[in-house]
Amino acid sequence: MFTAQFKVAVVRGLFVGAITGALTTLSTWSQTSDTKTLIIAGGTSFLSTFLARSGLEGTIDSRGAGGDAQGPQPAPAG
Repeated sequence: MFTAQFKVAVVRGLFVGAITGALTTLSTWSQTSDTKTLIIAGGTSFLSTFLARSGLEGTIDSRGAGGDAQGPQPAPAG
């Protein structure tokens, strides 16, 4: 059901989203110690990054895969 490109994009989205969410949480923590604010800031950062990397990138990569790993070939000369 899911292509290899989509699965890689989901894993990449989880890693990048977790890092981005953690850094956003730490940056927000330097300004406030309100737990609700920290959760909203980190969660929003994680979700937006995760959805963009896994959903959009994974779908685009899956559609473009088409089974040809080499990509487009140049036209023959002459």
